[in-house]
Amino acid sequence: MINDPSQRPWYAVRLFGVAKEDKLCALLDEQGITHFVPKEYVVKEHNGKRVKKLRPVISNLVFMRKDKTEREIAALLRESLIPLYVIRKENTYSYYEIRAREMEEFQIMCNPDLYKTKYLNKEQAMLKKGDMVSVTHGPLKGITGTLVRVNRQYYLMKSVTDIAVLLKVSRWCCEKVES
Repeated sequence: MINDPSQRPWYAVRLFGVAKEDKLCALLDEQGITHFVPKEYVVKEHNGKRVKKLRPVISNLVFMRKDKTEREIAALLRESLIPLYVIRKENTYSYYEIRAREMEEFQIMCNPDLYKTKYLNKEQAMLKKGDMVSVTHGPLKGITGTLVRVNRQYYLMKSVTDIAVLLKVSRWCCEKVES
């Protein structure tokens, strides 16, 4: 296992049932395992008032950092009795690992305070493939992703496992990256 926690890979965990994220997050907190749930603000009416509230972007999806060995994490998740599935590499029993840098960029782009963020599943996002780019200016400087166009506007797309996040950018602040 990598000693520097910021360099450890992440896993994507799909939960089954209604709103189990909080239960899994409480268990991971208890075990000292870092986790992340992409959230967005929604405005709802409550007693005649508009209330801004955070909610998960994708129901029942939690990302967890590999703070223990794969075997220890598998045992912990089995003992939790929460119905879930850790996304695995194709045709293997090993968990799919998301690189630390890729997850860091994904978390930055999922900040619910950023304006005009869109979320799509990977199939929807891949319908509009573009060039691999790196942002050269602004708060997203250095982040790489795919430039896509939706409704005549440009977005930087970052996809991890089967979720993609799009963040509105100007084409002029991006430069093409050779893949």
